[in-house]
Amino acid sequence: MIFFILGFGCFIVGMSSLGSPGSFFDAPSVIIVFAPTFLIAAAFYSPSGVLNALKTAVGTEPITPAEAQHNLNVMRTLRSLSTSSGIIGVLIGVVLMLADLEDPSKIGPAMAVALLSPLYGVMLAELIFRPMAHRIEDRTTRHTLS
Repeated sequence: MIFFILGFGCFIVGMSSLGSPGSFFDAPSVIIVFAPTFLIAAAFYSPSGVLNALKTAVGTEPITPAEAQHNLNVMRTLRSLSTSSGIIGVLIGVVLMLADLEDPSKIGPAMAVALLSPLYGVMLAELIFRPMAHRIEDRTTRHTLS
């Protein structure tokens, strides 16, 4: 866990070295990436199925191979959906930019959506869901070797 915190800390230091880390927060991008990721996954697996997979990924109790496989499928879906939502955010941002080229005040917020949505999607997919999937796989391997 300490290395996870240190790793994220490196991103925060990098973000704040040339300005405010708050510049990297964009509410529309958060909504575009996070809401569809969890809502569509809940449509596939039920809200309790998604929550159970997240709890299993951070837990320490033994799990059966069948539970692990189901939870890995949920993690893979979350990972794919977060990446896809980030890409969709790029497209939404570009469309918004191109629709309002005559109004320079609207270009910046649209560009923020186009740039920050994939950042959120990739960070969620690769720095949250992928490690969670590896934790589930690792716990399954230890359980079957015991």
